Amino acid sequence: SLVGPRPCVTYELGDFETLNSKYKKRFSVPAGITGLAQVKGRNENSWDEKVTYDNLWEIVELSVKPNQEYFITSNADSLFEAYLALSEGHSALPFGLYKNERLIGFVMFGYGSTGDEGEPLIAEGNYCMWRFMIDQNFQGKGYGKEALKACLEYLKRTSMEKAQSCWLSYNPDNTIAKSLYESVGFEANGETLDGEVVLVLSLTNKAL
Repeated sequence: SLVGPRPCVTYELGDFETLNSKYKKRFSVPAGITGLAQVKGRNENSWDEKVTYDNLWEIVELSVKPNQEYFITSNADSLFEAYLALSEGHSALPFGLYKNERLIGFVMFGYGSTGDEGEPLIAEGNYCMWRFMIDQNFQGKGYGKEALKACLEYLKRTSMEKAQSCWLSYNPDNTIAKSLYESVGFEANGETLDGEVVLVLSLTNKAL
């Protein structure tokens, strides 16, 4: 195959049965000399195009534990919301989260105000961590905090829109999320969004 799935790393063959059904399809055809993302723009692609071309179905198949599903929108719905936001002239930056070349989670950023009713004041001129999730198979390994720190460092370094802060909101019943966000420095600023607590972190801090 000239253009096809990227060759898989050897450790994936060892735990083949743990892979989701759509990802397994990569093993049913010869590996490509190059991949779809590489022949359709490579580094000229925006990050959301890279998600779409290279790992869309893998991201869609990621899931949280059943007792967490109430607190987080599915990745499929998140990517649909990203499409709608972009089509309306707003910002949406979805990324796959990787550990040792293995997809373990998903994050999506927004930037600035969308003009929605009830939107917190902190939204204007700042980044929003719109979605953040770690797949249930990779939870409890410390990856969540590690990935969260990497996401924030990316926002601090990015050459895109500059901002003083990153904000997010969480359901007050989701105590695990609260502990995770606070562990890297997010703090409540007194605002709420649709019944969720707004947390804010300064991007001007030198270290997290």
